[in-house]
Amino acid sequence: MPSKKFKYYHFFIHILCWLIYIIYEQLAVYIVSVDYQFSAQTLVFYALNITLFYTQVGLLNHSLDNEKPRYLAAASMMIGSIFLFSCLKTIGEFWLSDGRIYFWKNARLLRQIIMMDFVRSVFYSLAGSSYWLILRNFLLRKKSEEVRHAFFQEQIKPHLLFDTLNFVYSTVYKQSPRGGRAIQLLTELLDFSLRDRPEDNKMLLVDEMAQIRNLIELNRLRFDYPLDVKFVLSGEPGSYRIIPLVLLTLVENMFVHGYFQDNSAVIALNISPGGILNFKTVNTSLTQPGKHSRGSGLINIRTRLAYAYPNRFELNTERLGVLFTTKLHIEL
Repeated sequence: MPSKKFKYYHFFIHILCWLIYIIYEQLAVYIVSVDYQFSAQTLVFYALNITLFYTQVGLLNHSLDNEKPRYLAAASMMIGSIFLFSCLKTIGEFWLSDGRIYFWKNARLLRQIIMMDFVRSVFYSLAGSSYWLILRNFLLRKKSEEVRHAFFQEQIKPHLLFDTLNFVYSTVYKQSPRGGRAIQLLTELLDFSLRDRPEDNKMLLVDEMAQIRNLIELNRLRFDYPLDVKFVLSGEPGSYRIIPLVLLTLVENMFVHGYFQDNSAVIALNISPGGILNFKTVNTSLTQPGKHSRGSGLINIRTRLAYAYPNRFELNTERLGVLFTTKLHIEL
């Protein structure tokens, strides 16, 4: 999994990280060493170590990133690669060393070199394994978020439902235009919530605003008393796009939990230059904390916003007496 879908900038980032690491390590050696030398031999060993790093990533990918992970095979190949690269580095020490004969005759020096090569191989092997684990965990979490996001936006086309609603509308409208209009508005809201989305799952902001107006009108038809709800717009929505049903759900929560008899409510939407959206709802709510809570709905909204606008949104709620306020800030 970690090696899939790499893009060009990933390679640039990897190269940059390795350059920073090599410079840092060589700078440390230069500070503590009396006779520091950076030679072609040093580059060869860095190349071997980096190759070992990515070899471990590939081996773990091959053996563990499957429906049936092969843990024994992974461990065996990891150990084998450590010994293989240790031998390659020891051979490289011989061929690239100026004093080859002295190198093989000095048993103590030979043991030190073999041990140093082995330890370095273990280090790069563990580093590659750690990188694989971190990247795999990141991709699994990302996939989990995508599944959750898809769950929130599950797309179906209930043709039977819409055909039935159209039949009910045509039947009811003859007897009650008010009831027929309510069915028409409900059909439009359902169609919007189940509509196919673009690949980035965003719709035009003006479309979301139209559904907010439909929801307000639907509730005016639903209540048997005048509904004083003001929808205030400032700024130009233009061609700005937003993930759907966020603003609509906040308005829906207002109607579900609000108390509107002899009380007014405000829905305010402001679009600043540069695509800064500020959305606010204020309504009277007699719901006590813990009863008919909006918690799960707000949690779902936060999850969707965090996925679509990471570090670019704020969602806050506030209760002052019987007044409940919701404030949403998004950098579109």
